Amino acid sequence: AVGLDLSKKAVVCRGRPPVPYDLLSVDIGIAPNCGILGASEHAVPVKPIAGLVSRWKALEKRIRVSSDPLRVAVVGAGAAGVELTLSMHRAVMKVGKTISPPEFHLFGSAPTVMPTHSRGAQRRFTRVLSERGVYLHLGQRVSQV
Repeated sequence: AVGLDLSKKAVVCRGRPPVPYDLLSVDIGIAPNCGILGASEHAVPVKPIAGLVSRWKALEKRIRVSSDPLRVAVVGAGAAGVELTLSMHRAVMKVGKTISPPEFHLFGSAPTVMPTHSRGAQRRFTRVLSERGVYLHLGQRVSQV
């Protein structure tokens, strides 16, 4: 998408015809806060996604050849952070070949996972994360990586 034609209610695309819409929701996301001490050297921002994909491929390759324990930390325990943690956990378990089980840590500043969702959803995902062995660090803001 390169623009919007509000009068025609269409999303303008590069190299293809406009896409008409009745109701439009635009998710442009937010830029991650890489101003945290150590983040630019040691963290992988999720956005832009291309950077994450290439780093993920490199990690998969490392897992296949290394016997070192794997520890993954995800900062942000909202829906996206929970989804990312569970997706990475599943992918790592499929890659296999680690001597010790991988450790996943999920950090969030709110006292619960998915704080904008219902209590039922919070309880279910807390249970699922626990079943997967994910360590939860909630109610604390990350200040250094």
